[in-house]
Amino acid sequence: METIAPIKTIFLPQFDRNEPAARDSTAIRAFKKCPRYYFYTMVCGFRLANDDNTPMLFGSCYHKFRQVLTESKGDLQKAILAATAMWEKDPPVGSKWDFLTKERLVKSCLCAYADIEKHPEIKVLSAEQTFDCLLSDGITRRGGIADEFILRHGEPWGRDFKSTSRTENYWDRQLNPNDQFTGYIWGLSELSGRRVKGLIVECMMNTKAKVNPGPRIRPFIATRTPGELDRWEEEQIFWEELITRCREEDKWPMSDDSQNCMYCNFRGVCSKSSLIAIAANLNTHYIQ
Repeated sequence: METIAPIKTIFLPQFDRNEPAARDSTAIRAFKKCPRYYFYTMVCGFRLANDDNTPMLFGSCYHKFRQVLTESKGDLQKAILAATAMWEKDPPVGSKWDFLTKERLVKSCLCAYADIEKHPEIKVLSAEQTFDCLLSDGITRRGGIADEFILRHGEPWGRDFKSTSRTENYWDRQLNPNDQFTGYIWGLSELSGRRVKGLIVECMMNTKAKVNPGPRIRPFIATRTPGELDRWEEEQIFWEELITRCREEDKWPMSDDSQNCMYCNFRGVCSKSSLIAIAANLNTHYIQ
């Protein structure tokens, strides 16, 4: 990954910095949430040392299944083996995520495989499609990895796979505005030279509920007009200018937003009264 060399190292200079040169949705949303949070996570790469990553691991395994299934031209056994090889161990019974097991992962893979035959209108052109494109200012770079670039009824679309325990109402409200989905539509359009119609957000739903716990697939459709994409591009350039200013001055202010701060993984760090205490907390409870 190409990174940006620090201009100044005034704030917490003892920590390594590996800020990505091409901003993706995760980076932009981190900065919008809080510049200090962006510094901790995107510039320095900190994360909690003992964070429960079961949902992320389950999602990564499922994404690996979809990728290998496409690249192997439908080899189910090969795809399931690739997914289960990444699985570490089932979470403890009684824990929050104890329903996300290896058995549930395999069931989810089989559910997805069965669903493919229901959509003959979809032709997959590429999986894990990387893009790194310049915005209209000729300076700002936007990057990302779209799960699939597809033809749907002969028209170019993107497809994004989600593994989730959220409700359908939640995903209905996530479609627009959504920086990640807009970025995928824009990126695939720039990469292909054709206007991508939209993004199919295909959710693999698994819950702890006793009634209809899953796995089951629920697709959602996210579309953007040319006007929406133009406004989004202008806003990306604006946000990049703010990030650049923070980098040039090496000042990463806290948002001081009670809602964001209350549930932030770095709340304990930001509450420290000195840079020495902040550094000690990062060294004790986080890893780079």
